[in-house]
Amino acid sequence: MNEILFTNDELIQIIEKAKDPEYSRLNLFHIGSNKLSIRGVSQTNGLILVYGNEWTGYMHIDERHSYYSRKPYWNNNKMDNPTKFSQEIAPINYLFIASQIFKPENKNFEKNTKPELFDLFIGFVKDRFGKELEYKLILYKDTKVIHTFYVNDNKKPFNKKKIINLRQGWVSSKHDLFNGIQTFEFSYFDSYDVARFKVIIRYIGVQRKEKWYIQANSNDGSPRFTAFVKEFSIKYFESTPSRMIQLDFVDVFWIEKIIKTMIEEKYPL
Repeated sequence: MNEILFTNDELIQIIEKAKDPEYSRLNLFHIGSNKLSIRGVSQTNGLILVYGNEWTGYMHIDERHSYYSRKPYWNNNKMDNPTKFSQEIAPINYLFIASQIFKPENKNFEKNTKPELFDLFIGFVKDRFGKELEYKLILYKDTKVIHTFYVNDNKKPFNKKKIINLRQGWVSSKHDLFNGIQTFEFSYFDSYDVARFKVIIRYIGVQRKEKWYIQANSNDGSPRFTAFVKEFSIKYFESTPSRMIQLDFVDVFWIEKIIKTMIEEKYPL
């Protein structure tokens, strides 16, 4: 599907609307889900962040580059791995970071692959620890309307290590009060949104143990078999919401390596 960018008429509307002083009030982040809704205007240089859609603007930036986004980008059944922001960067920071990149000396002509549509800026921004990161900022040509910006580092320092060509889903939980078992589950989905594997974690309170299983599914998502893979002793058990958040963002590369062996039919059953 072709990108749906802002049209020239829409850019004119955005630029005119952005003149309203309310959009440049400090630390005010406007909420709006309309394609032309303005999220904010930089006080320092007039950069304009607009809600946009999945191809451009705030929505595109947040879905594609936020540390917390799980939206998959499939290309011929292969999942893309776009660079992610640090987990400390929230949407309210987007305009502030973009404004630090927008400097005349950062304008780059050599690496601009679409000079007829956009202006490209490449510059460094320090995080709160003083570490510099290089970003690319792309504006609509001859305007201050942001198309996108992202971390420009091939090492992808904030990305999860890509082990398998599947999308990780969010964690759910259920509690068996009678048997004292808390169960957490999350699945891995293919490009057709079919759950091909499910990770099952059972916390048994009386034993203070957490047991991990992998359920392998058929092509239609129906269960084929479940394998026990590891057991952990748990000294202190977190509350259910806290444990769910931990499991959503902890690096589970070790279990993805096991899933990879299952995909390659090398896992010993």
